[in-house]
Amino acid sequence: MCFDDRYDSLIQYFCEKYFSKINWLLVKAQIWQESRFDTRAVSSTGCMGLMQISRPLAKERLEYPHYIWCADVNLKLGIKYLKEQYDHFPEIGEHYHKIRFALASYNGGRGYINAAIRLARRDKIDYQKWYNVSPYLADPNCSCHNLKPDHKQINGYIESISLKYLEYITHT
Repeated sequence: MCFDDRYDSLIQYFCEKYFSKINWLLVKAQIWQESRFDTRAVSSTGCMGLMQISRPLAKERLEYPHYIWCADVNLKLGIKYLKEQYDHFPEIGEHYHKIRFALASYNGGRGYINAAIRLARRDKIDYQKWYNVSPYLADPNCSCHNLKPDHKQINGYIESISLKYLEYITHT
């Protein structure tokens, strides 16, 4: 089986420096899901590069936003942003679940994930487990700024990354 390894050393470096709690292969799986390792990838929503960074995030965080096309800049910002999402869930104790909440927030927006957590808590469901909270993304009451999450897309994103990660760790 052939895996793209062009960015492995950069992914490892930035994970070690900015998000040491995560296995770098999980970030590699996320990059595969986001862009298939295409530095020039642009999504239908205008997200850019390896980790599909949004234009507003690039403008907010980079002195020169056009550098977002550089693999190292894109990876550094994406990994730091994923770590921020992870840190926004201090109430989630287990790393396994916390990383899934972080990935869901990275993909769909933290507002939707927080709304789903609130609904699970309302129903007295163990809101610290991703598999308990993720179905609430489809709940009619789950919204942020009167918008509904694309629950199928968010859950598919997590599933796809998880499967690719298992493939990577199995063949490494």
